[in-house]
Amino acid sequence: MDSFLNCLETDCSKIKWGDNGKSLKATPTIYLINEREIIVCKIQCEHKNDFWTTFKHDLTTTFGNGTYRTIDTGCGGPINFKKTTNDK
Repeated sequence: MDSFLNCLETDCSKIKWGDNGKSLKATPTIYLINEREIIVCKIQCEHKNDFWTTFKHDLTTTFGNGTYRTIDTGCGGPINFKKTTNDK
């Protein structure tokens, strides 16, 4: 997790967990981090629509097992962090 946060996105930005609202040179991306894997899904800014919001919800519902974290970025920011406990 530390290595991942030390070099995020194409410009290799170093971020701290929980630093919500920070701008980042990024396309809309969701990172879902659970005990065993990091799932990364991206979309181009010009293709972002309501489906993207639905997709992110479905992704966390399907793969968010136990305690997991998400990092969500928009077009050029902001970046949002969330830690969730989900007992399935």
